[in-house]
Amino acid sequence: MHMSQLRTAMRILEENGHFTSAAALLLAAVSKVPLAMIERAVVLSKRRNWLHFPWYPKSRGGAFVLGEKVYVSDHFVQPNEDPSLRFLLLLAHEVGHLPHADQWGISPWGRAKFVLWATGHYARSSLLNGRHGHRKARIEQEAERGRWVLSELIRINRPSLEELLRTKDGMAAWLSQQRSMLKELHAKYPGWTLTGA
Repeated sequence: MHMSQLRTAMRILEENGHFTSAAALLLAAVSKVPLAMIERAVVLSKRRNWLHFPWYPKSRGGAFVLGEKVYVSDHFVQPNEDPSLRFLLLLAHEVGHLPHADQWGISPWGRAKFVLWATGHYARSSLLNGRHGHRKARIEQEAERGRWVLSELIRINRPSLEELLRTKDGMAAWLSQQRSMLKELHAKYPGWTLTGA
């Protein structure tokens, strides 16, 4: 899959898979992930990793972070649907995993340690929480903050995301106006609930 197929009407990604400056600002604000970490990240088709991971069905997500790379399932970029908002919300969640992966480093050995650590983390959560193990895992709860805050921000303000995502300056000005709302939403974040699980 060519990178141009991963770009959406909202202009979230550059041709090389890095986030646009405006998208990086937005994702940093809603996820509390350091901006520099988001700016280094690259979004790629899952076909770009040798395992073609993630394997789970589209109803259960569709992305996986490994090092500074976010691998996304192809269903987010189907030609017959507008994936813009779904894709942005998915990425708001996935950037929340960048700090988890970052603690192990981006070397092949660091990425392998991260996979082993995450697998153990999910296995433990599954033993404790049964079928809700994935959603109740601490790292999923932390990552979901970005999607929840962005969803609430959109629900409350109904901004024109297409317009805001066009320029870094426009996004920065809008986020500055939303500073108190963002603070309030981060304080209210309820964790990833089991509704619809």
